[in-house]
Amino acid sequence: MLTIKNILQPTFALISCTLLMLSAVVTGSAQKFDKSLMKQLKATYEFVGCISNGVAVVRNKAGKEGLVDSTGHLVAAPKYDYIYDRFDEDKAQAGITKNGKLKRGFINNRGRIVIPFEYDDAATSFEAGRCMVAKNNKWGLIDTLNNVILPLQYSEMISLNDGKFAVKTTAGYRIYTSRGRLLTPTLFIDLERFYNGYTWVQLKNGGVTLINRNGQQLFDPITGYRLNEVAPYFYTATNTTMGKTGLIDTLGHFVMPAIYNAIQYRNDVLVVEKNKKQGAYTLAGKELLSVAYNYIFPLSRDLYIVQQNGLSGVMNSNRETIIPLQYSNVFPLKDTLLVTVNKDTSVYVYNFRGEKLWPEAYRIGNVATNAVFACNADGSYILDLSHPANRLLLDKNCTIKTNPVYFGIPTTPGLQIISKENRYGLIDSTGRILIAPQYEQMYKIGFNPGYYAVQKNKKWGIVNFRNRIIHAIVYEQFIESKEYLKMRRKGQKDELFSFYIEEDEE
Repeated sequence: MLTIKNILQPTFALISCTLLMLSAVVTGSAQKFDKSLMKQLKATYEFVGCISNGVAVVRNKAGKEGLVDSTGHLVAAPKYDYIYDRFDEDKAQAGITKNGKLKRGFINNRGRIVIPFEYDDAATSFEAGRCMVAKNNKWGLIDTLNNVILPLQYSEMISLNDGKFAVKTTAGYRIYTSRGRLLTPTLFIDLERFYNGYTWVQLKNGGVTLINRNGQQLFDPITGYRLNEVAPYFYTATNTTMGKTGLIDTLGHFVMPAIYNAIQYRNDVLVVEKNKKQGAYTLAGKELLSVAYNYIFPLSRDLYIVQQNGLSGVMNSNRETIIPLQYSNVFPLKDTLLVTVNKDTSVYVYNFRGEKLWPEAYRIGNVATNAVFACNADGSYILDLSHPANRLLLDKNCTIKTNPVYFGIPTTPGLQIISKENRYGLIDSTGRILIAPQYEQMYKIGFNPGYYAVQKNKKWGIVNFRNRIIHAIVYEQFIESKEYLKMRRKGQKDELFSFYIEEDEE
């Protein structure tokens, strides 16, 4: 039996399971049940999540959630309205309805209730052994044994990282440690989370300064500015009257004066903007490129994509031209290559030394690990990125389906849609035909590598890269949104499906 997972209702389990599987695609370590066990579980439950911390969330047909272990054994009976399947410090938040109200608590991966279901709201996880919880719209802090560290009496509570928490009082914010100790007696009217051991705070007189994790102020407050961490140990300081921005260090020294419209930090380089022009500087304030360009994107400390007078190219920190400023756009490809876009949208491919890999211009399709699917007036090719002298010419009657060229060219695990005589199919990066051209239309869908919406006899369905039918080709229309795939049949209710596709044994 072939299935695609139905979306019945949004749940913490479904969302976090999808994120886990996306991570698993990248790492190659998917935490899933074997197919035969998954088939048995699906006969019992309407939803089966991914394995995390040795257990998976399941939901029964009554909409209640529980836990099973990796062997499918029931660990926690399905009685919860939801279970957030991220076990931080061996605890996962869950919800249960009591007297018509949803109450939050925490269970462990053995199904035992470790924090009772008595809270109206709660943070989704513990931090430094502490969790923010609320009753009657008042927040406080508990430990892993449900002991109260800060009483539930505050209208607002914020996790500041580093085991610090801010509470809002009528006079301003106070900062407490995870032990409930007042970090500093000073009251703040605004603050930010700790990063790299520091955070900025705004005092009642309007002055801003930095404090460290011990609550010590690092310099005398400066007035008329707001701060924002832009790089480790460096902060933009924006003048609240003029709107101009500069850069300060953790001692409050202005490394760069507040004369810029904006300052951004990319790849160990500061990109500054002034009068609609950009320049590049080091964190020490040394000029790398003058403020004379329409656009600068640092590829590294020493190499920059630049645009000037509407034309793009590449320069280095010695202000030498690596790729001439003559293209409509330049984009990085695979961390070591650059794609330059001509006015007719065809492209050249360069390495970071400015050497053109192929003398011809191409239109780009998908990008595999070591190959690019491309075409020009002479035909369609697979271009070898490891050995640029090698290129494979495809069947002259076949053309690849090209993509718009933009930053972050779409990549796939070596798969490319091709067309022949107005029919679409699929090849891999060796040129092997995986699906012979047979479909009227064909589109890659969702988060999964290797799944496609196809049209045949004016009907839509879903196949995998082996041309195995995942969802029958019987629909008049498919609609792809950010959250799901909608399949539509005339006279019937739309069917919604998750982008994460699972195939079971037949």
